[in-house]
Amino acid sequence: MLSYNQAIEIIPNRLYWISNKSPPRNKANSSYFCIDNELTYEPFNQDFGPINLGMTYRFCVELDKLIKNPSLSQHQIFHYTALDPVKRTNAAYLMCAYQVLFLNKTSEAAWMPFSVLPRFLDYRDAGFGMCTYKCTILHCIQGLERALKLNWFNPKTFNFEEYENLQRIENGDMNWIIPEKMLAFSSPSPNNVDGDGYKCFTPEDYCPVFKKLGISTVVRLNKRTYEANRFKAEGINHYELYFLDGSCPSEEIVKKFIKIAETEPGGIAVHCKAGLGRTGTLIACYAMKHYEISAAAFIGWIRVCRPGSVLGPQQQFLIDMELICKSWRNSESNQNLLKKLKDEFLEKTELTPEESFIAKFGDFGQAKRLVSAKKTNQSITPERRRSLDRAYTPSTRSASVTYDSGKTKSYRNNAIQNIFMSRPQNYRLPSHTPITRGKAPI
Repeated sequence: MLSYNQAIEIIPNRLYWISNKSPPRNKANSSYFCIDNELTYEPFNQDFGPINLGMTYRFCVELDKLIKNPSLSQHQIFHYTALDPVKRTNAAYLMCAYQVLFLNKTSEAAWMPFSVLPRFLDYRDAGFGMCTYKCTILHCIQGLERALKLNWFNPKTFNFEEYENLQRIENGDMNWIIPEKMLAFSSPSPNNVDGDGYKCFTPEDYCPVFKKLGISTVVRLNKRTYEANRFKAEGINHYELYFLDGSCPSEEIVKKFIKIAETEPGGIAVHCKAGLGRTGTLIACYAMKHYEISAAAFIGWIRVCRPGSVLGPQQQFLIDMELICKSWRNSESNQNLLKKLKDEFLEKTELTPEESFIAKFGDFGQAKRLVSAKKTNQSITPERRRSLDRAYTPSTRSASVTYDSGKTKSYRNNAIQNIFMSRPQNYRLPSHTPITRGKAPI
C-alpha cells in the first residue's frame, strides 16, 4: 500500500493526484491546483458527500480545459488535496469522476489507482441516526458510469444552469433522476411563503415548469398539504401513495408506483415532504426493474444527482429489493430462482433495532429537519456571499514557472477560464499554481 503523500498517476507523465499536508514542491515544469475550499458539499447533518452533479461537472470541464491548455502542454499537473479525511475523499471522488466522464475509463479502472492508497471514508446518509450502510466512492462512480451508458447524463449536453437553478428551493427544489421520466421534488406548499418567510412553490407555480419539462403526472407520497385538484385543473394527473416519513414502502406500494410509471405518458414528478427518502426509494425500485442498475450504483447516482436522497433503512431495503425488482420483468421460472437467491441473501443482512423500528414506523420529523437544513444551506448570508465571491473571482496574481532550461518565465496566472459568468451558478477551479523549489519534496 502506498503512503498518504504518494502521488498517483492518472494520465502518464501529465496528470497526477496527491494528498499531503502541504502542496507539492521541488518539481520543475509542473503546476498544481486545489479545490478543497471551492467545491464543497452542503450537509444535512453528519453527511459530507459526494459532491453534487453540478460541481462534479464543473470540476471535470475545468480540469479538461486545463489539460488541453496549450501553454501548459509541457507541464505535469497535480490535483492536490489536504490530509483532512473529508476533503481527501471528495477530491478522490472528483478525480475518479473525471476519468469516467472524460477519459472513458470504467469505474473499476478509475478507482484502481486509489485502491492502493490508505483507506478513504465511506459516505453516509443524511439522516440523524446511526448509519450502517456504506456508500463508497466506487459506488458513486459506478452510478455515474451507468448513468452515462443510459444517457441519464451526458457532459456534452448537460445543462448546468438549469440544474443549478431548479435545485434551489425558491425555484422548486427539483432534480431529474431519470431524464424525461423521473423527476424528484419537495412537497408543493399551499401558500407562496412559509412560516419562516421563505418563498415557496405552490402547485400553480409548478404547473408551467412541469409542462415545459414534459411532466404529465405527479405522485404524492406524504400527507396532504395541498389539494390535488390544483394540478388536475391544469391537466396534470395526480396519484396518492402515502407511507410514513422515513419508512420503507410495502411491496404493494412499490408495485402500484411502477405500474403508474409504466402506464402514464410523459415524465413523472414524485415528491414526499423533502423529496429525498421516500421519493428516492420508489424511483430506485423502478430503475432497478427497467434499467439493469444495481441498488448500490443507483444510491451512488441519486446521491450525486440529488444530495441527501435515500435514508436510514431505505438503503438496505433497496439492496434487499434489487433481485425482486429485476425478477418482475423476467419469466416465472426466473422469478422463482431469484426469490431463492433473495432469501439466501437476506440471511446475510441485518438492520439495527433502531433501523428496524424506523423501517416499519417511520422517523417522525425527519423530512422537516431535512427541509430546514436545505433552507439553511441555500440561504445567502453575508459570510456566504463573501465566500462565494472569492470562489467566483478569477485569480490574477503573477506567478513564475521554472523550465528545464533554468530560465524563469513570468506570466499572468489565468490559465483556467470561466464558462459561466453569472452568479450564483458559476463555479470555477482555482487558478493553477506553479510548483517552485522549496523544502517539501514531492
